[in-house]
Amino acid sequence: MISDRCMNREIETIRRDADVTWGAWWRAGGRLLRREATRPLTSFLKARKVARQRRELAALDDRMLRDIGVTRDHAERESRRPFWDY
Repeated sequence: MISDRCMNREIETIRRDADVTWGAWWRAGGRLLRREATRPLTSFLKARKVARQRRELAALDDRMLRDIGVTRDHAERESRRPFWDY
């Protein structure tokens, strides 16, 4: 027969372990929700960055394009691509 004291200790251990497990699941779910919630903002910021880089590439003169190994034709084609195409 298990004493009441021993039984209470077992119950407390089970509760503590359950709380730790639930807490871990809760935190993992929170991280997933935050990542999914910020994905549109991240995509928007990346598209803005790409659009800015393409505008800067189009503004370079022929000497600067030669320095980076890009032809004028390639720079113009790249700068005409839509901002969402990265």
